Amino acid sequence: MITQKLPAYVYTAQQTRALDQYIIEHCNINGWTLIQRAGDAAFQAMRMTWPQTDTLVVLTGAGNNAGDGYIMAALAQQQGFNVQVLYLTSPDDLKGDALLASKHCIDLGVPCTPFTSTLPPANLYVDALLGTGLSRTVEGDYRHAIEALNQSTAPILSLDIPSGLCADTGMPFNLAVKATATMTFIAVKRGLLTGLGPDHTGHLWYADLNIEANLPEQLFNNTNNTNNTQAKQGVACLNFETCPTLPKRLPSSHKGQFGHVLIVGGDSGMGGAPLLAAESAFSTGVGLVTVATRAEHVPAILSRCPELMCSAIDDEQSLTPLIKRAQVVVLGPGLGQDPWGLALAQQVLKHPITTVLDADALNLLATGKLSIPNTSTASYVITPHPKEAARLLNISTDQVQADRFQAAQTLTETFTTTTVLKGAGSILTYQTGEQALCPYGNPAMATAGMGDILSGIIGGLLAQGLPTEEATALATVLHAKAADQAMLQDQVISLRATELLPYIRTLLYTHHTLTTHTQQQ
Repeated sequence: MITQKLPAYVYTAQQTRALDQYIIEHCNINGWTLIQRAGDAAFQAMRMTWPQTDTLVVLTGAGNNAGDGYIMAALAQQQGFNVQVLYLTSPDDLKGDALLASKHCIDLGVPCTPFTSTLPPANLYVDALLGTGLSRTVEGDYRHAIEALNQSTAPILSLDIPSGLCADTGMPFNLAVKATATMTFIAVKRGLLTGLGPDHTGHLWYADLNIEANLPEQLFNNTNNTNNTQAKQGVACLNFETCPTLPKRLPSSHKGQFGHVLIVGGDSGMGGAPLLAAESAFSTGVGLVTVATRAEHVPAILSRCPELMCSAIDDEQSLTPLIKRAQVVVLGPGLGQDPWGLALAQQVLKHPITTVLDADALNLLATGKLSIPNTSTASYVITPHPKEAARLLNISTDQVQADRFQAAQTLTETFTTTTVLKGAGSILTYQTGEQALCPYGNPAMATAGMGDILSGIIGGLLAQGLPTEEATALATVLHAKAADQAMLQDQVISLRATELLPYIRTLLYTHHTLTTHTQQQ
């Protein structure tokens, strides 16, 4: 069975290979059976995605990925399709199950010829060139084949992973197929969902090849990495339906029970940023929100959102009473890096209060002018985008993107925080060392103010008592999924940050109602 629904965890190439081996050795399923199931799943994905397709060309390489392609080609031949295979490694040079698959394909009469430099016309091209085992740049005939695929106008279906893409990081080794859709097998590779992975993956299909749902846990609990939680379970793939939820509200509830968030920011000319964070905090159901900002912004903020409390702050001393009344501080939206912003940031971090640091708070942190205290009485969350992460780690943005999982891990270890590394496939890293990936979100979010919205959501959920990990996970999912719904509902290619607010409120209600109903059952 193939599905668009993602499993609970995503894995590295090494973990996936270990899973394959475990299945073959312990589950009475041999490699030939797995290749047949994979080829069949790929054929099903093709029929579901492109039902009018009748002519396809399958490009094959040297490993089991090629075997999947040969089986798919054989099934297409049996179903009356016009199909041919272009191979970059001769079938005579294949080994094991891939060799069996190529012989099966040839015996059925599928034309199999070497790839030269051009592609024949087709309704669909199938990329079965390079699988998850690739660990180096793509050169020679494989490079020419990928370039030819990317220059074609017909859709491309990649098997398991787009050839040339790193399964672990989501970055091409030097170039990778830009697939229209990808059919991945047994385990979802984490690189498909983050970095440049989504650009190359296209529409993602998943098939577990009829392997038991709990097999990954069984496998990784039997490895030698018994002290490494991440090695056991991979990276959690966040799911809206299973995210934590806020407690049920009683009829006697009042605003004082639902937390107080303080937003600190908005230097001259940047009053919109703290307002966005404040409105998004309100959208989570928090009881009280205060904005501490420059006096010039107060009238505009209150006219836009009279539910807020808004205080003009001239110096850090006037900020202290506001900090003491709040449960959570969101520090950084529009804060600036001048003496006013620095003084306010330093004042916040003198107090043991849970704090979300974003925007200019991160930039001040990167300069060394600001430091997060080492304390067990407060928790801290940082939400950098890749460029901010690069400043914090004193590396280039390209180096951050080259391995987003490692960058997020290093940020958490360096600053003793929970980290949300934003971008396509946002990555969360908790202080336990565990990581999670958010599979939601879209390019319409590439506008000013989106980060302010996220920091406000996190602050609002934290103030209502959710633990740091749960609040961060739910906030990241709400933020990205709201953008998905807004883009589809409004049919736009770009979103203003404020357009997410009604969707966040509705999603939170839907999630809360669904979870409460499930618990009652």
